[in-house]
Amino acid sequence: MSYRALISAAAAACLVSVSGCSVLYEIGQEEAARACKKEVMQADRMACERRFSKTYEQYEKERQAVRNPRSDTNTGGAANSLCFRRASTGELVCPNH
Repeated sequence: MSYRALISAAAAACLVSVSGCSVLYEIGQEEAARACKKEVMQADRMACERRFSKTYEQYEKERQAVRNPRSDTNTGGAANSLCFRRASTGELVCPNH
């Protein structure tokens, strides 16, 4: 394989890795939209369409918020991926902090 072909392949791989997730997400959304159209009741169809109307950017923003919650003032401002909030009390718990 020539140097130019290798660079082209690497560039293509980088491009796919950056945009690949959004393309796959869009394909999934299109499939979900087709499934929603099969709903007989209009209310069910509209609820289904609302469930799957998120853009990839909205989805990714929500996903990142769940994966990397902002730290509470109790953590001294440092983000700690081990921190969690107890469901029963709402207390923020940060092991080893």
